[in-house]
Amino acid sequence: MISPRETDSALSGPMITGEKIIDIYLLMILQFIFSVGLYELFIGPLETPEWLKIATIDQLMAAVASVMALFLAIFFAHLAMNARQMIDVAYGGGRIAAVIDTLVFITR
Repeated sequence: MISPRETDSALSGPMITGEKIIDIYLLMILQFIFSVGLYELFIGPLETPEWLKIATIDQLMAAVASVMALFLAIFFAHLAMNARQMIDVAYGGGRIAAVIDTLVFITR
């Protein structure tokens, strides 16, 4: 017979949550945009949609910065859900907002 402790330990193993899946997906998108952008800048043009056409390093920075801002917004949602105190959410949000502001300043 299986004791309740054994089933609890079996269920508490490594699990992939929805947050982790979204993080991995966004990292894959970031790597894809970066690699396609580098290819188009240094090797040659590709048949890509208009929104993925990269002609200058500034366009590549803007595309990467937009995905990074989305990644940070999702990280903030994860931070807000797992915070123990509201002050942690406020400090974390301030740090993330500072990084996003910097990304916007750099790309403009």
